[in-house]
Amino acid sequence: QMTLTDILEHLADYGEEALLMEPRSKYDECILGIGYRFNDGPLPIYSIEQVLAVLESDGMDVEGAVEWFDFNVLGGWNGAGTPIYAHEFEMRRD
Repeated sequence: QMTLTDILEHLADYGEEALLMEPRSKYDECILGIGYRFNDGPLPIYSIEQVLAVLESDGMDVEGAVEWFDFNVLGGWNGAGTPIYAHEFEMRRD
């Protein structure tokens, strides 16, 4: 089990192109783990739900936070270091 500190150190050591959301003081806690894409990685994986919660805590309503996230975060491509964004869910084992 990696801690946030472990993840950030790994990204600093091996993810030369990995981009982190700014301001880091707000968004580092939204990191779920480390991911890879074809020829890209390691990259931070951010929780969509946690990023939206940060936006809402800054005063946006739910609809505004989703719209801002979709356009400015998911809609932006910053090259190979662009983070990965994922929904959180609990795995059911039936």
